[in-house]
Amino acid sequence: METFDLFQRLGLALAIGLLFGLERGWKEREVAEGGRVAGLRTFALIGLIGGICGALVPRLGGITVGLVFASLAAIFAAFRWLEATQDRDYGTTTIVAALLTFLLGLYAVMGDMTAAAAAAVASTILLASKRAAHEVLKRITWEELRASLILLAMSFIALPLLPDRTIDPIGALNPHDLWILTILIAAVSFIGYAAIKLIGEKKGVLVGGAIGGFVSSTATTLNYAGLARSFPQQRLSFSAGAILANLVMAVRAIVLVLIAGQEPLKLIVLPLAGFMLGSGAVAAAYIHKTAGKTEAGAPRLTLKNPFEIKMALKFGAMLAVIFLVAKWLQGIAGAEGVFVLSAIAGLADIDAMVVTSAHSASGSLGAGDAAIVILIAIISNTFSKVVLGAVTGGMRMGAQLALGGLAGLAGMAAGLYVATLVGLALW
Repeated sequence: METFDLFQRLGLALAIGLLFGLERGWKEREVAEGGRVAGLRTFALIGLIGGICGALVPRLGGITVGLVFASLAAIFAAFRWLEATQDRDYGTTTIVAALLTFLLGLYAVMGDMTAAAAAAVASTILLASKRAAHEVLKRITWEELRASLILLAMSFIALPLLPDRTIDPIGALNPHDLWILTILIAAVSFIGYAAIKLIGEKKGVLVGGAIGGFVSSTATTLNYAGLARSFPQQRLSFSAGAILANLVMAVRAIVLVLIAGQEPLKLIVLPLAGFMLGSGAVAAAYIHKTAGKTEAGAPRLTLKNPFEIKMALKFGAMLAVIFLVAKWLQGIAGAEGVFVLSAIAGLADIDAMVVTSAHSASGSLGAGDAAIVILIAIISNTFSKVVLGAVTGGMRMGAQLALGGLAGLAGMAAGLYVATLVGLALW
């Protein structure tokens, strides 16, 4: 190893120790000098010791490194035991952090410097997030934890066992790909669900609508429509929240396209940007009109955990049906048959059609037709929400949602026109 390279690596080992020591020292800054097991200087030295051990491995062998590591562990365990007998605090985080500092210092010299630095930063963030992590644990229910663990087990244990090939006569269903897409849809939904859990379900109609759109804009609209009937004095706020959920639906579609297949992305960005601007303008007008009015009671936004196994299986079943019907319709009616299917499926939800079309864009469907399928699903779902709002929340809410939907669709048309001018026509 060249001298300059060795200096760089030892410097990184020292920096890793300083980073850990900064976090640990700040957390125990109120403790009197000499009352801590380790602080800024100690952690810096531990990181440097790890780096030096890494440099000496070619000469002294791995046994020496193991002895140094074991000695550090024994020394820290002894000091931590003495500290615990005095203050009755039996936490072991500092010991684990010290041993990790040594190992990352060692890896900084012997392995990939970028990976060592990234691991150190991630570990420090985790150490500094104790309070936030404990708050999250307090909010998690057993049902949510169980559902998430089961789904993770099915993904990382069952997924490798699924056949990675089509299993039906028309070549539409690949169990491996189907389950991956199901997990991705649930994961995108779970981001919004987790945000609602962290921020709180009663933080306001607008925040709930915006975040709820990432879980399910249709479910959020239905929820708000029901609340509008119970709290008519807040109807306009609920309409604004539902329109924001519809706006976020477009963002969600872009995210799903990024994940499932990026071919149609450049063709839908401008139309969806126009859709969001149009919807956002009406939502902003509603918000401005209700400014200063309190949201009495801030009604609760209730959404189901998308990581529940039943919901995940429903996603998968819906995707399987869409894949089969889309392939069949494409075989007998071409892309026009898939357009009709998109309009029908979009009445309930856009996810299945967005993922199906994006996944097929690089193959049989093509980027242009895939983009049209996505936009048709969004148009269909927007009209569906207007009907849901009117039936569940009353005609006034339906009219308010219709105004937001028409503004969004007008923006989409404008975006399509601009896209055509810049050479991104869908057909």
